[in-house]
Amino acid sequence: MMSSRLRSLALAILGAVSLLAAPTACRDAVAPEPVAQQPAPDALLGLPDAGAGDLGRLVDTTITALTWAEPLQSDITRSAVIGPAGGSITISEIGFRFTVPAGALSEPTNLTVTAVAGSVVAYEFEPHGLRFDDRATFSQELRYTGLTGLLGVVMKGAYFESRGDIFPDGTANVTEIIPTRLDFLPLRVKFPVRHFSGYIVAVD
Repeated sequence: MMSSRLRSLALAILGAVSLLAAPTACRDAVAPEPVAQQPAPDALLGLPDAGAGDLGRLVDTTITALTWAEPLQSDITRSAVIGPAGGSITISEIGFRFTVPAGALSEPTNLTVTAVAGSVVAYEFEPHGLRFDDRATFSQELRYTGLTGLLGVVMKGAYFESRGDIFPDGTANVTEIIPTRLDFLPLRVKFPVRHFSGYIVAVD
C-alpha cells in the first residue's frame, strides 16, 4: 500500500513539473521579431549602396561643404615624420587630428597637413599620392565649425583633387564620398583615409 502511495505522489510531482516547464518551452519556440533594415550610408546621399568593407564610393559630383564658424584668414600647416609605429598630426586651434595607426606606413615618411584658408572645412595632405597599408583617420571637432545642430544633417567625408575644386559659394567638386561617424566627447566627425591628398566634409 505504501509503495502505491509513493508512486502516485511521484507521478503527481512529475505532472506538476511538466506543467510549469511548458510555458517556458513555448516562449523559447517563438521566432524572434524581424529586424528592420536600415538604409546604407550612401543611400542617404542617393548614391549606390557600398559593399561590405568599402571605404568610399567613387563619384563625380558637387557637394555642399561644412564651413568654419569664422573663415580661416590664412593656411595653417603642420608636419610630422611618421613611421611604422604610427603617430598623429594635430592642428589644435581648429580641432583637427589626423591619426596613422601602427603598420600603416612601412618606413618613416614626412607627412604634411594644411588647413585651406577660407570658409570651407578642407585640408590638403602631402605627399600627394601616398597610400596607407591600413586606414588612417581624419577627425574634425564640430565646435569650430558653423554647424548649429545635428537634426536632419548628414555628413560625409569627400575627396577633392585640388584647391581649384573648392568654390567661394561653399561648394566643391569631389570624386569620392566616404561614410563618417560621430564621436560625442568631444563632438566630432571622423572618417577613414587610405590615400592622399585633399579631404573635405560634405553636409546634406
